[in-house]
Amino acid sequence: MEDKGPMINALCWSFTALALLFVAGRLFVRAAVHRKLYSDDYWIILSSTCAILSNIFTTISVHWGNGKHFATLDLEQQQNTIRWMMAAYVPGIETLGFPKLAVIALLSRLLMPGRLHLWILWTMGIICCLSLTAMVMALLLQCSPPRALWDFSLPRDCLHPRTLEVLGFWSSSFSAFLDFYLAVYPATVLWGLRLPIRKKLALCVSLGMGVV
Repeated sequence: MEDKGPMINALCWSFTALALLFVAGRLFVRAAVHRKLYSDDYWIILSSTCAILSNIFTTISVHWGNGKHFATLDLEQQQNTIRWMMAAYVPGIETLGFPKLAVIALLSRLLMPGRLHLWILWTMGIICCLSLTAMVMALLLQCSPPRALWDFSLPRDCLHPRTLEVLGFWSSSFSAFLDFYLAVYPATVLWGLRLPIRKKLALCVSLGMGVV
């Protein structure tokens, strides 16, 4: 059976490296030109750190056999594959939330929304991050004792998979909705400004990439 481990590592590190190039460019401009970092920069740094940690844990999981058919692994490989993949989920899932707080901080500074809208933006961002954190905690604590998730020698009393499905559907759906909202909102504001159409399009595209 084909080993998908190298493909997993290649995809994870390739996309992370691409993202880090943009982050490095952003931080260089802020440090060299503006000589000041804002709150959105710190959220991006935190998110980048989480992405790197997630990739490191995923790589360790691949080393133990992630990417191979589970039945072909021995007991030690199976347990360590699950253990390190669960470790990778913790910072990996949080990378879906922290960038949204960075975008909200950026839009709050650039577009200066009204007080009510500002409150709504931050409330949605916090709800998104709390939902993702709840998903992380549910994954880690789904079995009692938690170690039973990867230690097959222990008796296990785990949550019904449906519980995790519902929580996962809610957190990912709200995350996707917020991405879409944060992409469309600046476009609606910028389109009403007196700017050349080319500049409007460039700004809308650059601030609206989250819609992808």
